[in-house]
Amino acid sequence: MDISREMIKIAHKNAQKEGVSIEFKLMSAYDLKFEDESFELVITVGTIHHFNKPLDFFNEAFRVLKRGGELWVYDIVRNAKPKDVKLLSKMINPPLFPLLLVFKLHGLTEEEWHNLVDISKTAKFKTHRLKNAGAFMKLILKKI
Repeated sequence: MDISREMIKIAHKNAQKEGVSIEFKLMSAYDLKFEDESFELVITVGTIHHFNKPLDFFNEAFRVLKRGGELWVYDIVRNAKPKDVKLLSKMINPPLFPLLLVFKLHGLTEEEWHNLVDISKTAKFKTHRLKNAGAFMKLILKKI
């Protein structure tokens, strides 16, 4: 799902190219068009830095998660150490210059990640874990 029609078109095109059958939905992360307790896992990758109301998103994800379900929030660390960015570059093998530019323009700084954890503690989730993977962070919120 995405709020951007253009991103949905790109995702659909990429899925077709890879021979993958998947349904894409146009909707806001703040207003998920799913029943309460529909999912065991909600994952967001590379988007949390775009959310101006992360608490609203956390509470909406909580609503659609089943008891015991988890929200996984992945994004890059904007002020990652150059060695961590280079290590990531070796793993995913993109051109290094655009990757370095991405790390200057996107993601959250380490301080912003810790602020996000503080915000998550005001949401309905009861457990909060932040995992640092060098150039990436993962926030795990669990519905008890």
